[in-house]
Amino acid sequence: MDSKIYLACRFFICVLIAGFIGSCASVTLFSVDIQYKPSKPSASQESGTGERKVLIVSSFIDARRGDDTLIIGAVVKSDGHRTPVVPKYARPADAVTVMVKDYLSRSGYGVVPAVHVANGKPDAATKKPANIMVGGEINELEVLCHDSFTVKKYTTRVKLTVLLSETKTGKVFYTVSAESRSSLEHYRFSEEMLAEQINEALSDAVEKLFEGNEVRRKISEVAAHAL
Repeated sequence: MDSKIYLACRFFICVLIAGFIGSCASVTLFSVDIQYKPSKPSASQESGTGERKVLIVSSFIDARRGDDTLIIGAVVKSDGHRTPVVPKYARPADAVTVMVKDYLSRSGYGVVPAVHVANGKPDAATKKPANIMVGGEINELEVLCHDSFTVKKYTTRVKLTVLLSETKTGKVFYTVSAESRSSLEHYRFSEEMLAEQINEALSDAVEKLFEGNEVRRKISEVAAHAL
């Protein structure tokens, strides 16, 4: 065999081996950027000519069962090996809280955060009139990718609960839950696709929580009461 051809073949084989070894390198976790992704162009849900309603949003509670609530899913290989999926920038409860704030702001509400004062109770971090507190909990939040050689199957499940309460009394006047499920089969795997699946499901659940006329009516009724 010609020496040049022999060396070229050896080089090609080495490149293949290096690529194979690199593809088998151990990955300890995957991280995804959780963000609200509107399903349609934002439009204010407020009606009438009065001042826009201001809502205090308190941090969501992560009510999921499990030893490590930072984990929001896994990539599962054919041999059963699981690599955890975690949020990239914030814990799940904080990320969902930001999504809810984003949705409400885009929907025309004034949104202010809640802070915990000396007595441990949430209070408004502003002097703007706001007699409605928005809180809630994460009941389910998971994105899975079953990663086989031929196909990658993504599945997501989300369930959120929102509680609306009066800031003066702490009395809950409205509770609603929403679920979202999705699945996708694709030839490719990436962290971006994991993020896309979980963000679509989370955004869908958040929109379902507030999209009904009943919740807007309740907010309008309570907001009409003077502080």
